[in-house]
Amino acid sequence: MHFRPFLLLICSAVITNGLCLPASAEATGEKTAAAASERIPAGRAALLKDLESQSGWLKIYAAEGLLEIGVPEDRDAVRRVFLALDAAGPYSGTEQVGIWRVLARAADDHEELAQWVKKIETIFLAPEEPRRLHALETLCKLRAVSPEVARAAREWMESAPAANAPFCWWSIALEGKDGHAEALLALSKLLREEDQVIRIRTAFTLGQLAGDDGNDETATTEIAQSLRMALRDAEPKPEGAVKHQLQCALYLASHESSERATLREALIADLFTSPNSARLIASTLAGSLPEETATALAPRLTPLLTNENFHLRWAAARLLGDAE
Repeated sequence: MHFRPFLLLICSAVITNGLCLPASAEATGEKTAAAASERIPAGRAALLKDLESQSGWLKIYAAEGLLEIGVPEDRDAVRRVFLALDAAGPYSGTEQVGIWRVLARAADDHEELAQWVKKIETIFLAPEEPRRLHALETLCKLRAVSPEVARAAREWMESAPAANAPFCWWSIALEGKDGHAEALLALSKLLREEDQVIRIRTAFTLGQLAGDDGNDETATTEIAQSLRMALRDAEPKPEGAVKHQLQCALYLASHESSERATLREALIADLFTSPNSARLIASTLAGSLPEETATALAPRLTPLLTNENFHLRWAAARLLGDAE
């Protein structure tokens, strides 16, 4: 099994989960939050606030945003929160997989990472487990696909819903070089499916494969061409979610600076008007914005940190976090 290097990160402030908060911390929560906001840059402070106040998947997303920003001294705080969440379980919903995903990304060492990966594997390898798809997606996101998982994914495709196929092929591509070319061919065909969910998941998968450091230039060029064709075929009225997934994936796959610049401009414009795609767009653009672009964006992003829409707040915090 090969693990992709993961970011070790975040938060010098002490973060506590609301369900497990000591009485003394509850009594001084507002003062602590106010003091933290004075010490911590605005982007991180917004994510820390959501980490403390949100629950379920929104709490998970907040943690992952912080982990992506990658402030080393904050890693232990995030890990502490999610160890407490895990100890309060088990959870019957998909949230359990998300908690383990965060803990895997915040692990102290390879041994601890393997521990969380094994738990996620157990869910995927159970044939009757309703959370199999979430577990497989998580293993792919962690780049922690074993030969056993890849074989099980291939077998699962024979009976699973068609919309699950993109993530099955993703696992096959990650498991080894032999399956990579086969997976790319299958995924390029899935981009032409009428089903919107299939195309969204396929575009996301191709973008992730293109963004992997170990992917060779020939394969990345093939991915980019498939995505360009899919975008062209989607005109003149591509669906919003499909369009954004295709654009983000192509942004990650393209080696052409002018094409990336055009895509970047379009994605930035849509970030402010498409809340449902805001997290995807911000994650795609993070770390790649030219300094002058990031500087110009900051005054527009800052007001979003208090927006009532979580996804817009997250997007603004994530992009500002890089600049801070």
